[in-house]
Amino acid sequence: MNILKTLVCTGLLSISAYSQSYLVQNNGVLLSINETGSVFDLNQFVKTYEIIFKGKSFLINKEKNLTVITKDGFVINKGDKLIPAKTKITGGSFILSDKNEISIVRNDGMVFTYDKIEEIKKLEAIHAGGNFLVLQGKKSQETMILTIDTENGFYTLLNKSTLDSLKIDIAKIKTIGGNYFITNDGVVYTVSSTGIVSSKESMGLVLKTTKVGGNFFVDSENVLRVVMSNGYLLIPYIPSAMGKVKSVGYNYFTNDQDELFTVVDKISEAELNSPDAAVFDGALKKIINAYDVNFDARNINIFSF
Repeated sequence: MNILKTLVCTGLLSISAYSQSYLVQNNGVLLSINETGSVFDLNQFVKTYEIIFKGKSFLINKEKNLTVITKDGFVINKGDKLIPAKTKITGGSFILSDKNEISIVRNDGMVFTYDKIEEIKKLEAIHAGGNFLVLQGKKSQETMILTIDTENGFYTLLNKSTLDSLKIDIAKIKTIGGNYFITNDGVVYTVSSTGIVSSKESMGLVLKTTKVGGNFFVDSENVLRVVMSNGYLLIPYIPSAMGKVKSVGYNYFTNDQDELFTVVDKISEAELNSPDAAVFDGALKKIINAYDVNFDARNINIFSF
């Protein structure tokens, strides 16, 4: 049984969770990016040389101070009480200690820490995504994928039987994103914000990627695909002046002109499922947005992921 050990509240009550992240410039200025892709400068500064771990929505410095970025773009320093003495591995929204305690950074800034997870004690973490962790044991039946529900702060363990039902062979996992992974035979699997894993094989195979972001990737045909928080896989409309993707963060990228673009994954299902083609087209046009403030992406020191 899982034991909830620690619950730290930020005072933010909303539990809707979508992608949000940050970037840190060379001068230490932290820019937060909220769930709708808006960029904020809230006069937050980071000593870049002190950062030892980073996720999609958190930073940890050498003093073990945890800083989180909420879905609304707020930046909150949580202090040094929530970080394990020894960190085993970090994902986009979680921290796993050497004692198999897991701390989940929910997208509203709340942090949940669970006591030792006995089921994974003897397993090796071989892949860490934004909201999932792939685990392998000495025996094939010990294989598991741990998924994170960033809306509620829970985790779920998918055992070998469940993975078989989803046709997931962890030995075939080749590409790791934030909320998706791709196998070497080209099948894309998405992981929703509630931790639901689903195959997108029916939407075609992706045998090669050239850029891998948190909630998006670019394939060998230079097609940019976005994974929405509900697990939808979409090909958005691309702004005519976007150019080629150069560097990637969790939900943003820079192009070959060193301009910044954000990638939105919060669009209502009513729009995405609308029978009106104009409504659906309008939704696809909202996904990629240029950051229109004078900005030189060459000044980015730390990308979130």
